[in-house]
Amino acid sequence: FYFISSMPTTTFMLLRQAIDSLLEQVSQWQLLGKLPLKSDNNSIVCLSSPVAKVPSLEWLNAQDCYPKFFWSPAQNLSSFAGVGEAWRVSTKGQQSSRDVMDGVQQLLKDATPEVCFMGGRRFNSEGQPGVEWSKWPDACFILPRVVLKQNEHESRLMAFIPRFSQTDESKALEELRACLLKLSDKSTAISSTHFAYHQRREVVKKEHWDVNIGKILDGIRANRLQKVVLARAVDFVFNAQPSPLELLEGLRRLAPDAFHFCIELDKNEGFVGASPELLYHRYGKSIRSEALAGTTSKEGKDLDENLALIKALQSNDKERREHLWVLQYLEAKLKPLCKSLQRVSLMEGLKWANAQHLRSRLEGTLKDGVEDADLLYTLHSTPAVCGVPQSKARDLIQSIEGFDRGWYAGTIGCVSRGETILSVALRCGLLFNNLLRVYAGAGIVSGSEKSKEWNETAIKMGNWAKLLQGIVKGD
Repeated sequence: FYFISSMPTTTFMLLRQAIDSLLEQVSQWQLLGKLPLKSDNNSIVCLSSPVAKVPSLEWLNAQDCYPKFFWSPAQNLSSFAGVGEAWRVSTKGQQSSRDVMDGVQQLLKDATPEVCFMGGRRFNSEGQPGVEWSKWPDACFILPRVVLKQNEHESRLMAFIPRFSQTDESKALEELRACLLKLSDKSTAISSTHFAYHQRREVVKKEHWDVNIGKILDGIRANRLQKVVLARAVDFVFNAQPSPLELLEGLRRLAPDAFHFCIELDKNEGFVGASPELLYHRYGKSIRSEALAGTTSKEGKDLDENLALIKALQSNDKERREHLWVLQYLEAKLKPLCKSLQRVSLMEGLKWANAQHLRSRLEGTLKDGVEDADLLYTLHSTPAVCGVPQSKARDLIQSIEGFDRGWYAGTIGCVSRGETILSVALRCGLLFNNLLRVYAGAGIVSGSEKSKEWNETAIKMGNWAKLLQGIVKGD
């Protein structure tokens, strides 16, 4: 791995100066006809300049270079805003998550922490993708050409040049130069807080939802199933389509503590969301994960009333069972991969928008040799988004749900050598063809009631309802 800093770390540039500095270095290499450093089969050249902090989402909104990426972990002051595609690792099929992560790990094995791939995977790699997901691989992680990466301590503008045996160096330099020339040093404010739509459509009607819940409950009574997460989707059709970044800014205001993500493959075509749920966070050999299941749609008027609602949720047999399936699944999957693993919280309350959830947190230390490919392949998909037993629940979902989940209920986040954070892709939507499709699900267990579960999904779509000037409920 080659890391080249264009300025001393104590010097902070304006964005225009940083862009010009990166362009100057690329131009010098082009005059030489190649990169001056000795090539090897697994290297990435990184140009980096410390810059004064700017609003990263507004900076990304000003760029006219695709694809675009945005990622900001929950309760974290860091953000990752990227443009262009320097390198892609993508796969299709059953082994997609392991294959794609293996490929990313090979590229990162000699890398420094500055190099970060963003991407994710589908909920289910079996079957034919729906037409709306036809442009999206089963699993994909991309190294952007240019990244503005910020945390509470520093802000850096970085450019990446992949340098593998199959890389055409002159072409890579020219593509990076073209991207840098298009970069703006300005930020475009995102002022819209509501977006008007002219048509709202349930992808699956409530009558069909009720029939599906009946099928799931029949399977539970026959002891073939214990839990199935059934999802619904709602389409909003626009006259003037908003951009994914505009939608993300609205979600950030409504859910500031979420995992915020956006992948915009092309202009106004993207996957965007604000998820409450962590799949795992690996920092070196340390691992964190959490079970998030058990929900009440009630919201207290004050702290005491919210605490009473959480206490009632904790004592509810149905909600406890739903939660413990997720927690026990994560423990069973992580223990063989860890030297140590412990619960650091059990069914604590988590207030989220206008709902309350139960959350249990796990922390541990990974065994030597355990990598992100092992973690992603082993943990996805949890009972929080699929069911128990996993394979039977996944097969039933595919046969009865009535639409392709795509990356909804899959995983999304950032991967680097030293640290990986992946969230479960929830509270999200897919923007395409002047249409936004939003998703939400509910865990169906013994004792579930059709109307209550439908209403739970409406609550989970509540932030979209606020953004789109409508209340999401059955047509």
